[in-house]
Amino acid sequence: VPRSASIDKVRRGAEHDGDPHLPVDKILFPTDLSDYANKTWPLVVEVARVLHAKVHLVHILDLERITRYRRRDEKMAAFVNKLEATIKKQLRDSTELTGIKHEIDVVEKHGGVAPGLMELAEKLRIDLIIMPAHGKSPLVPPFIGGVTERVVRMAHCPVLTVRHNQ
Repeated sequence: VPRSASIDKVRRGAEHDGDPHLPVDKILFPTDLSDYANKTWPLVVEVARVLHAKVHLVHILDLERITRYRRRDEKMAAFVNKLEATIKKQLRDSTELTGIKHEIDVVEKHGGVAPGLMELAEKLRIDLIIMPAHGKSPLVPPFIGGVTERVVRMAHCPVLTVRHNQ
C-alpha cells in the first residue's frame, strides 16, 4: 500500500488488520529546540497537512531545579515570562508554519518534562505525539530512560518517534 493511501485510511478511520484507527485531529510535537527536533519538524508538517490535523508545538520549561533553591518572587516571574516570550518567538521565527493549523505553547511544569507532556496531552485531548528520539545518553542510567522513552511508556495515545542519523 502506498504511504499516502495508508495515511488516508488513518484519516478516514478505516480498519487495518482488524484494529480500528481513530482520526487524528490533534498532534503534539514537543521540542527541546535541538537539531533533532528541527530535523523532525518537516515530517510533523507533512503528517499534519495530510491528516488535516492541528499541531500543538510545545516546549516544556522544567524550572524545578532553579526555583527549588530560590523563592518565586516578582523578579523570577518576570524572568520566566521573558524566557517564555523568547522561546515562542524563536519557534515562530525558525519553524515553517504555513498551511497548517497550529498553536505554540511554552509551558512551565514541575516534576519532569515527560509527566508535564502527558498532563498536557490529556488536557488537550491529543490523538498523536510525534517526537525525535535522541538515543541513549551515557549519562542516563538504562533503568531510567530518556524523555522520549518515558513518553512512550506513559502515553494514552500513539507516539511516533523519529530517529535521525548523526
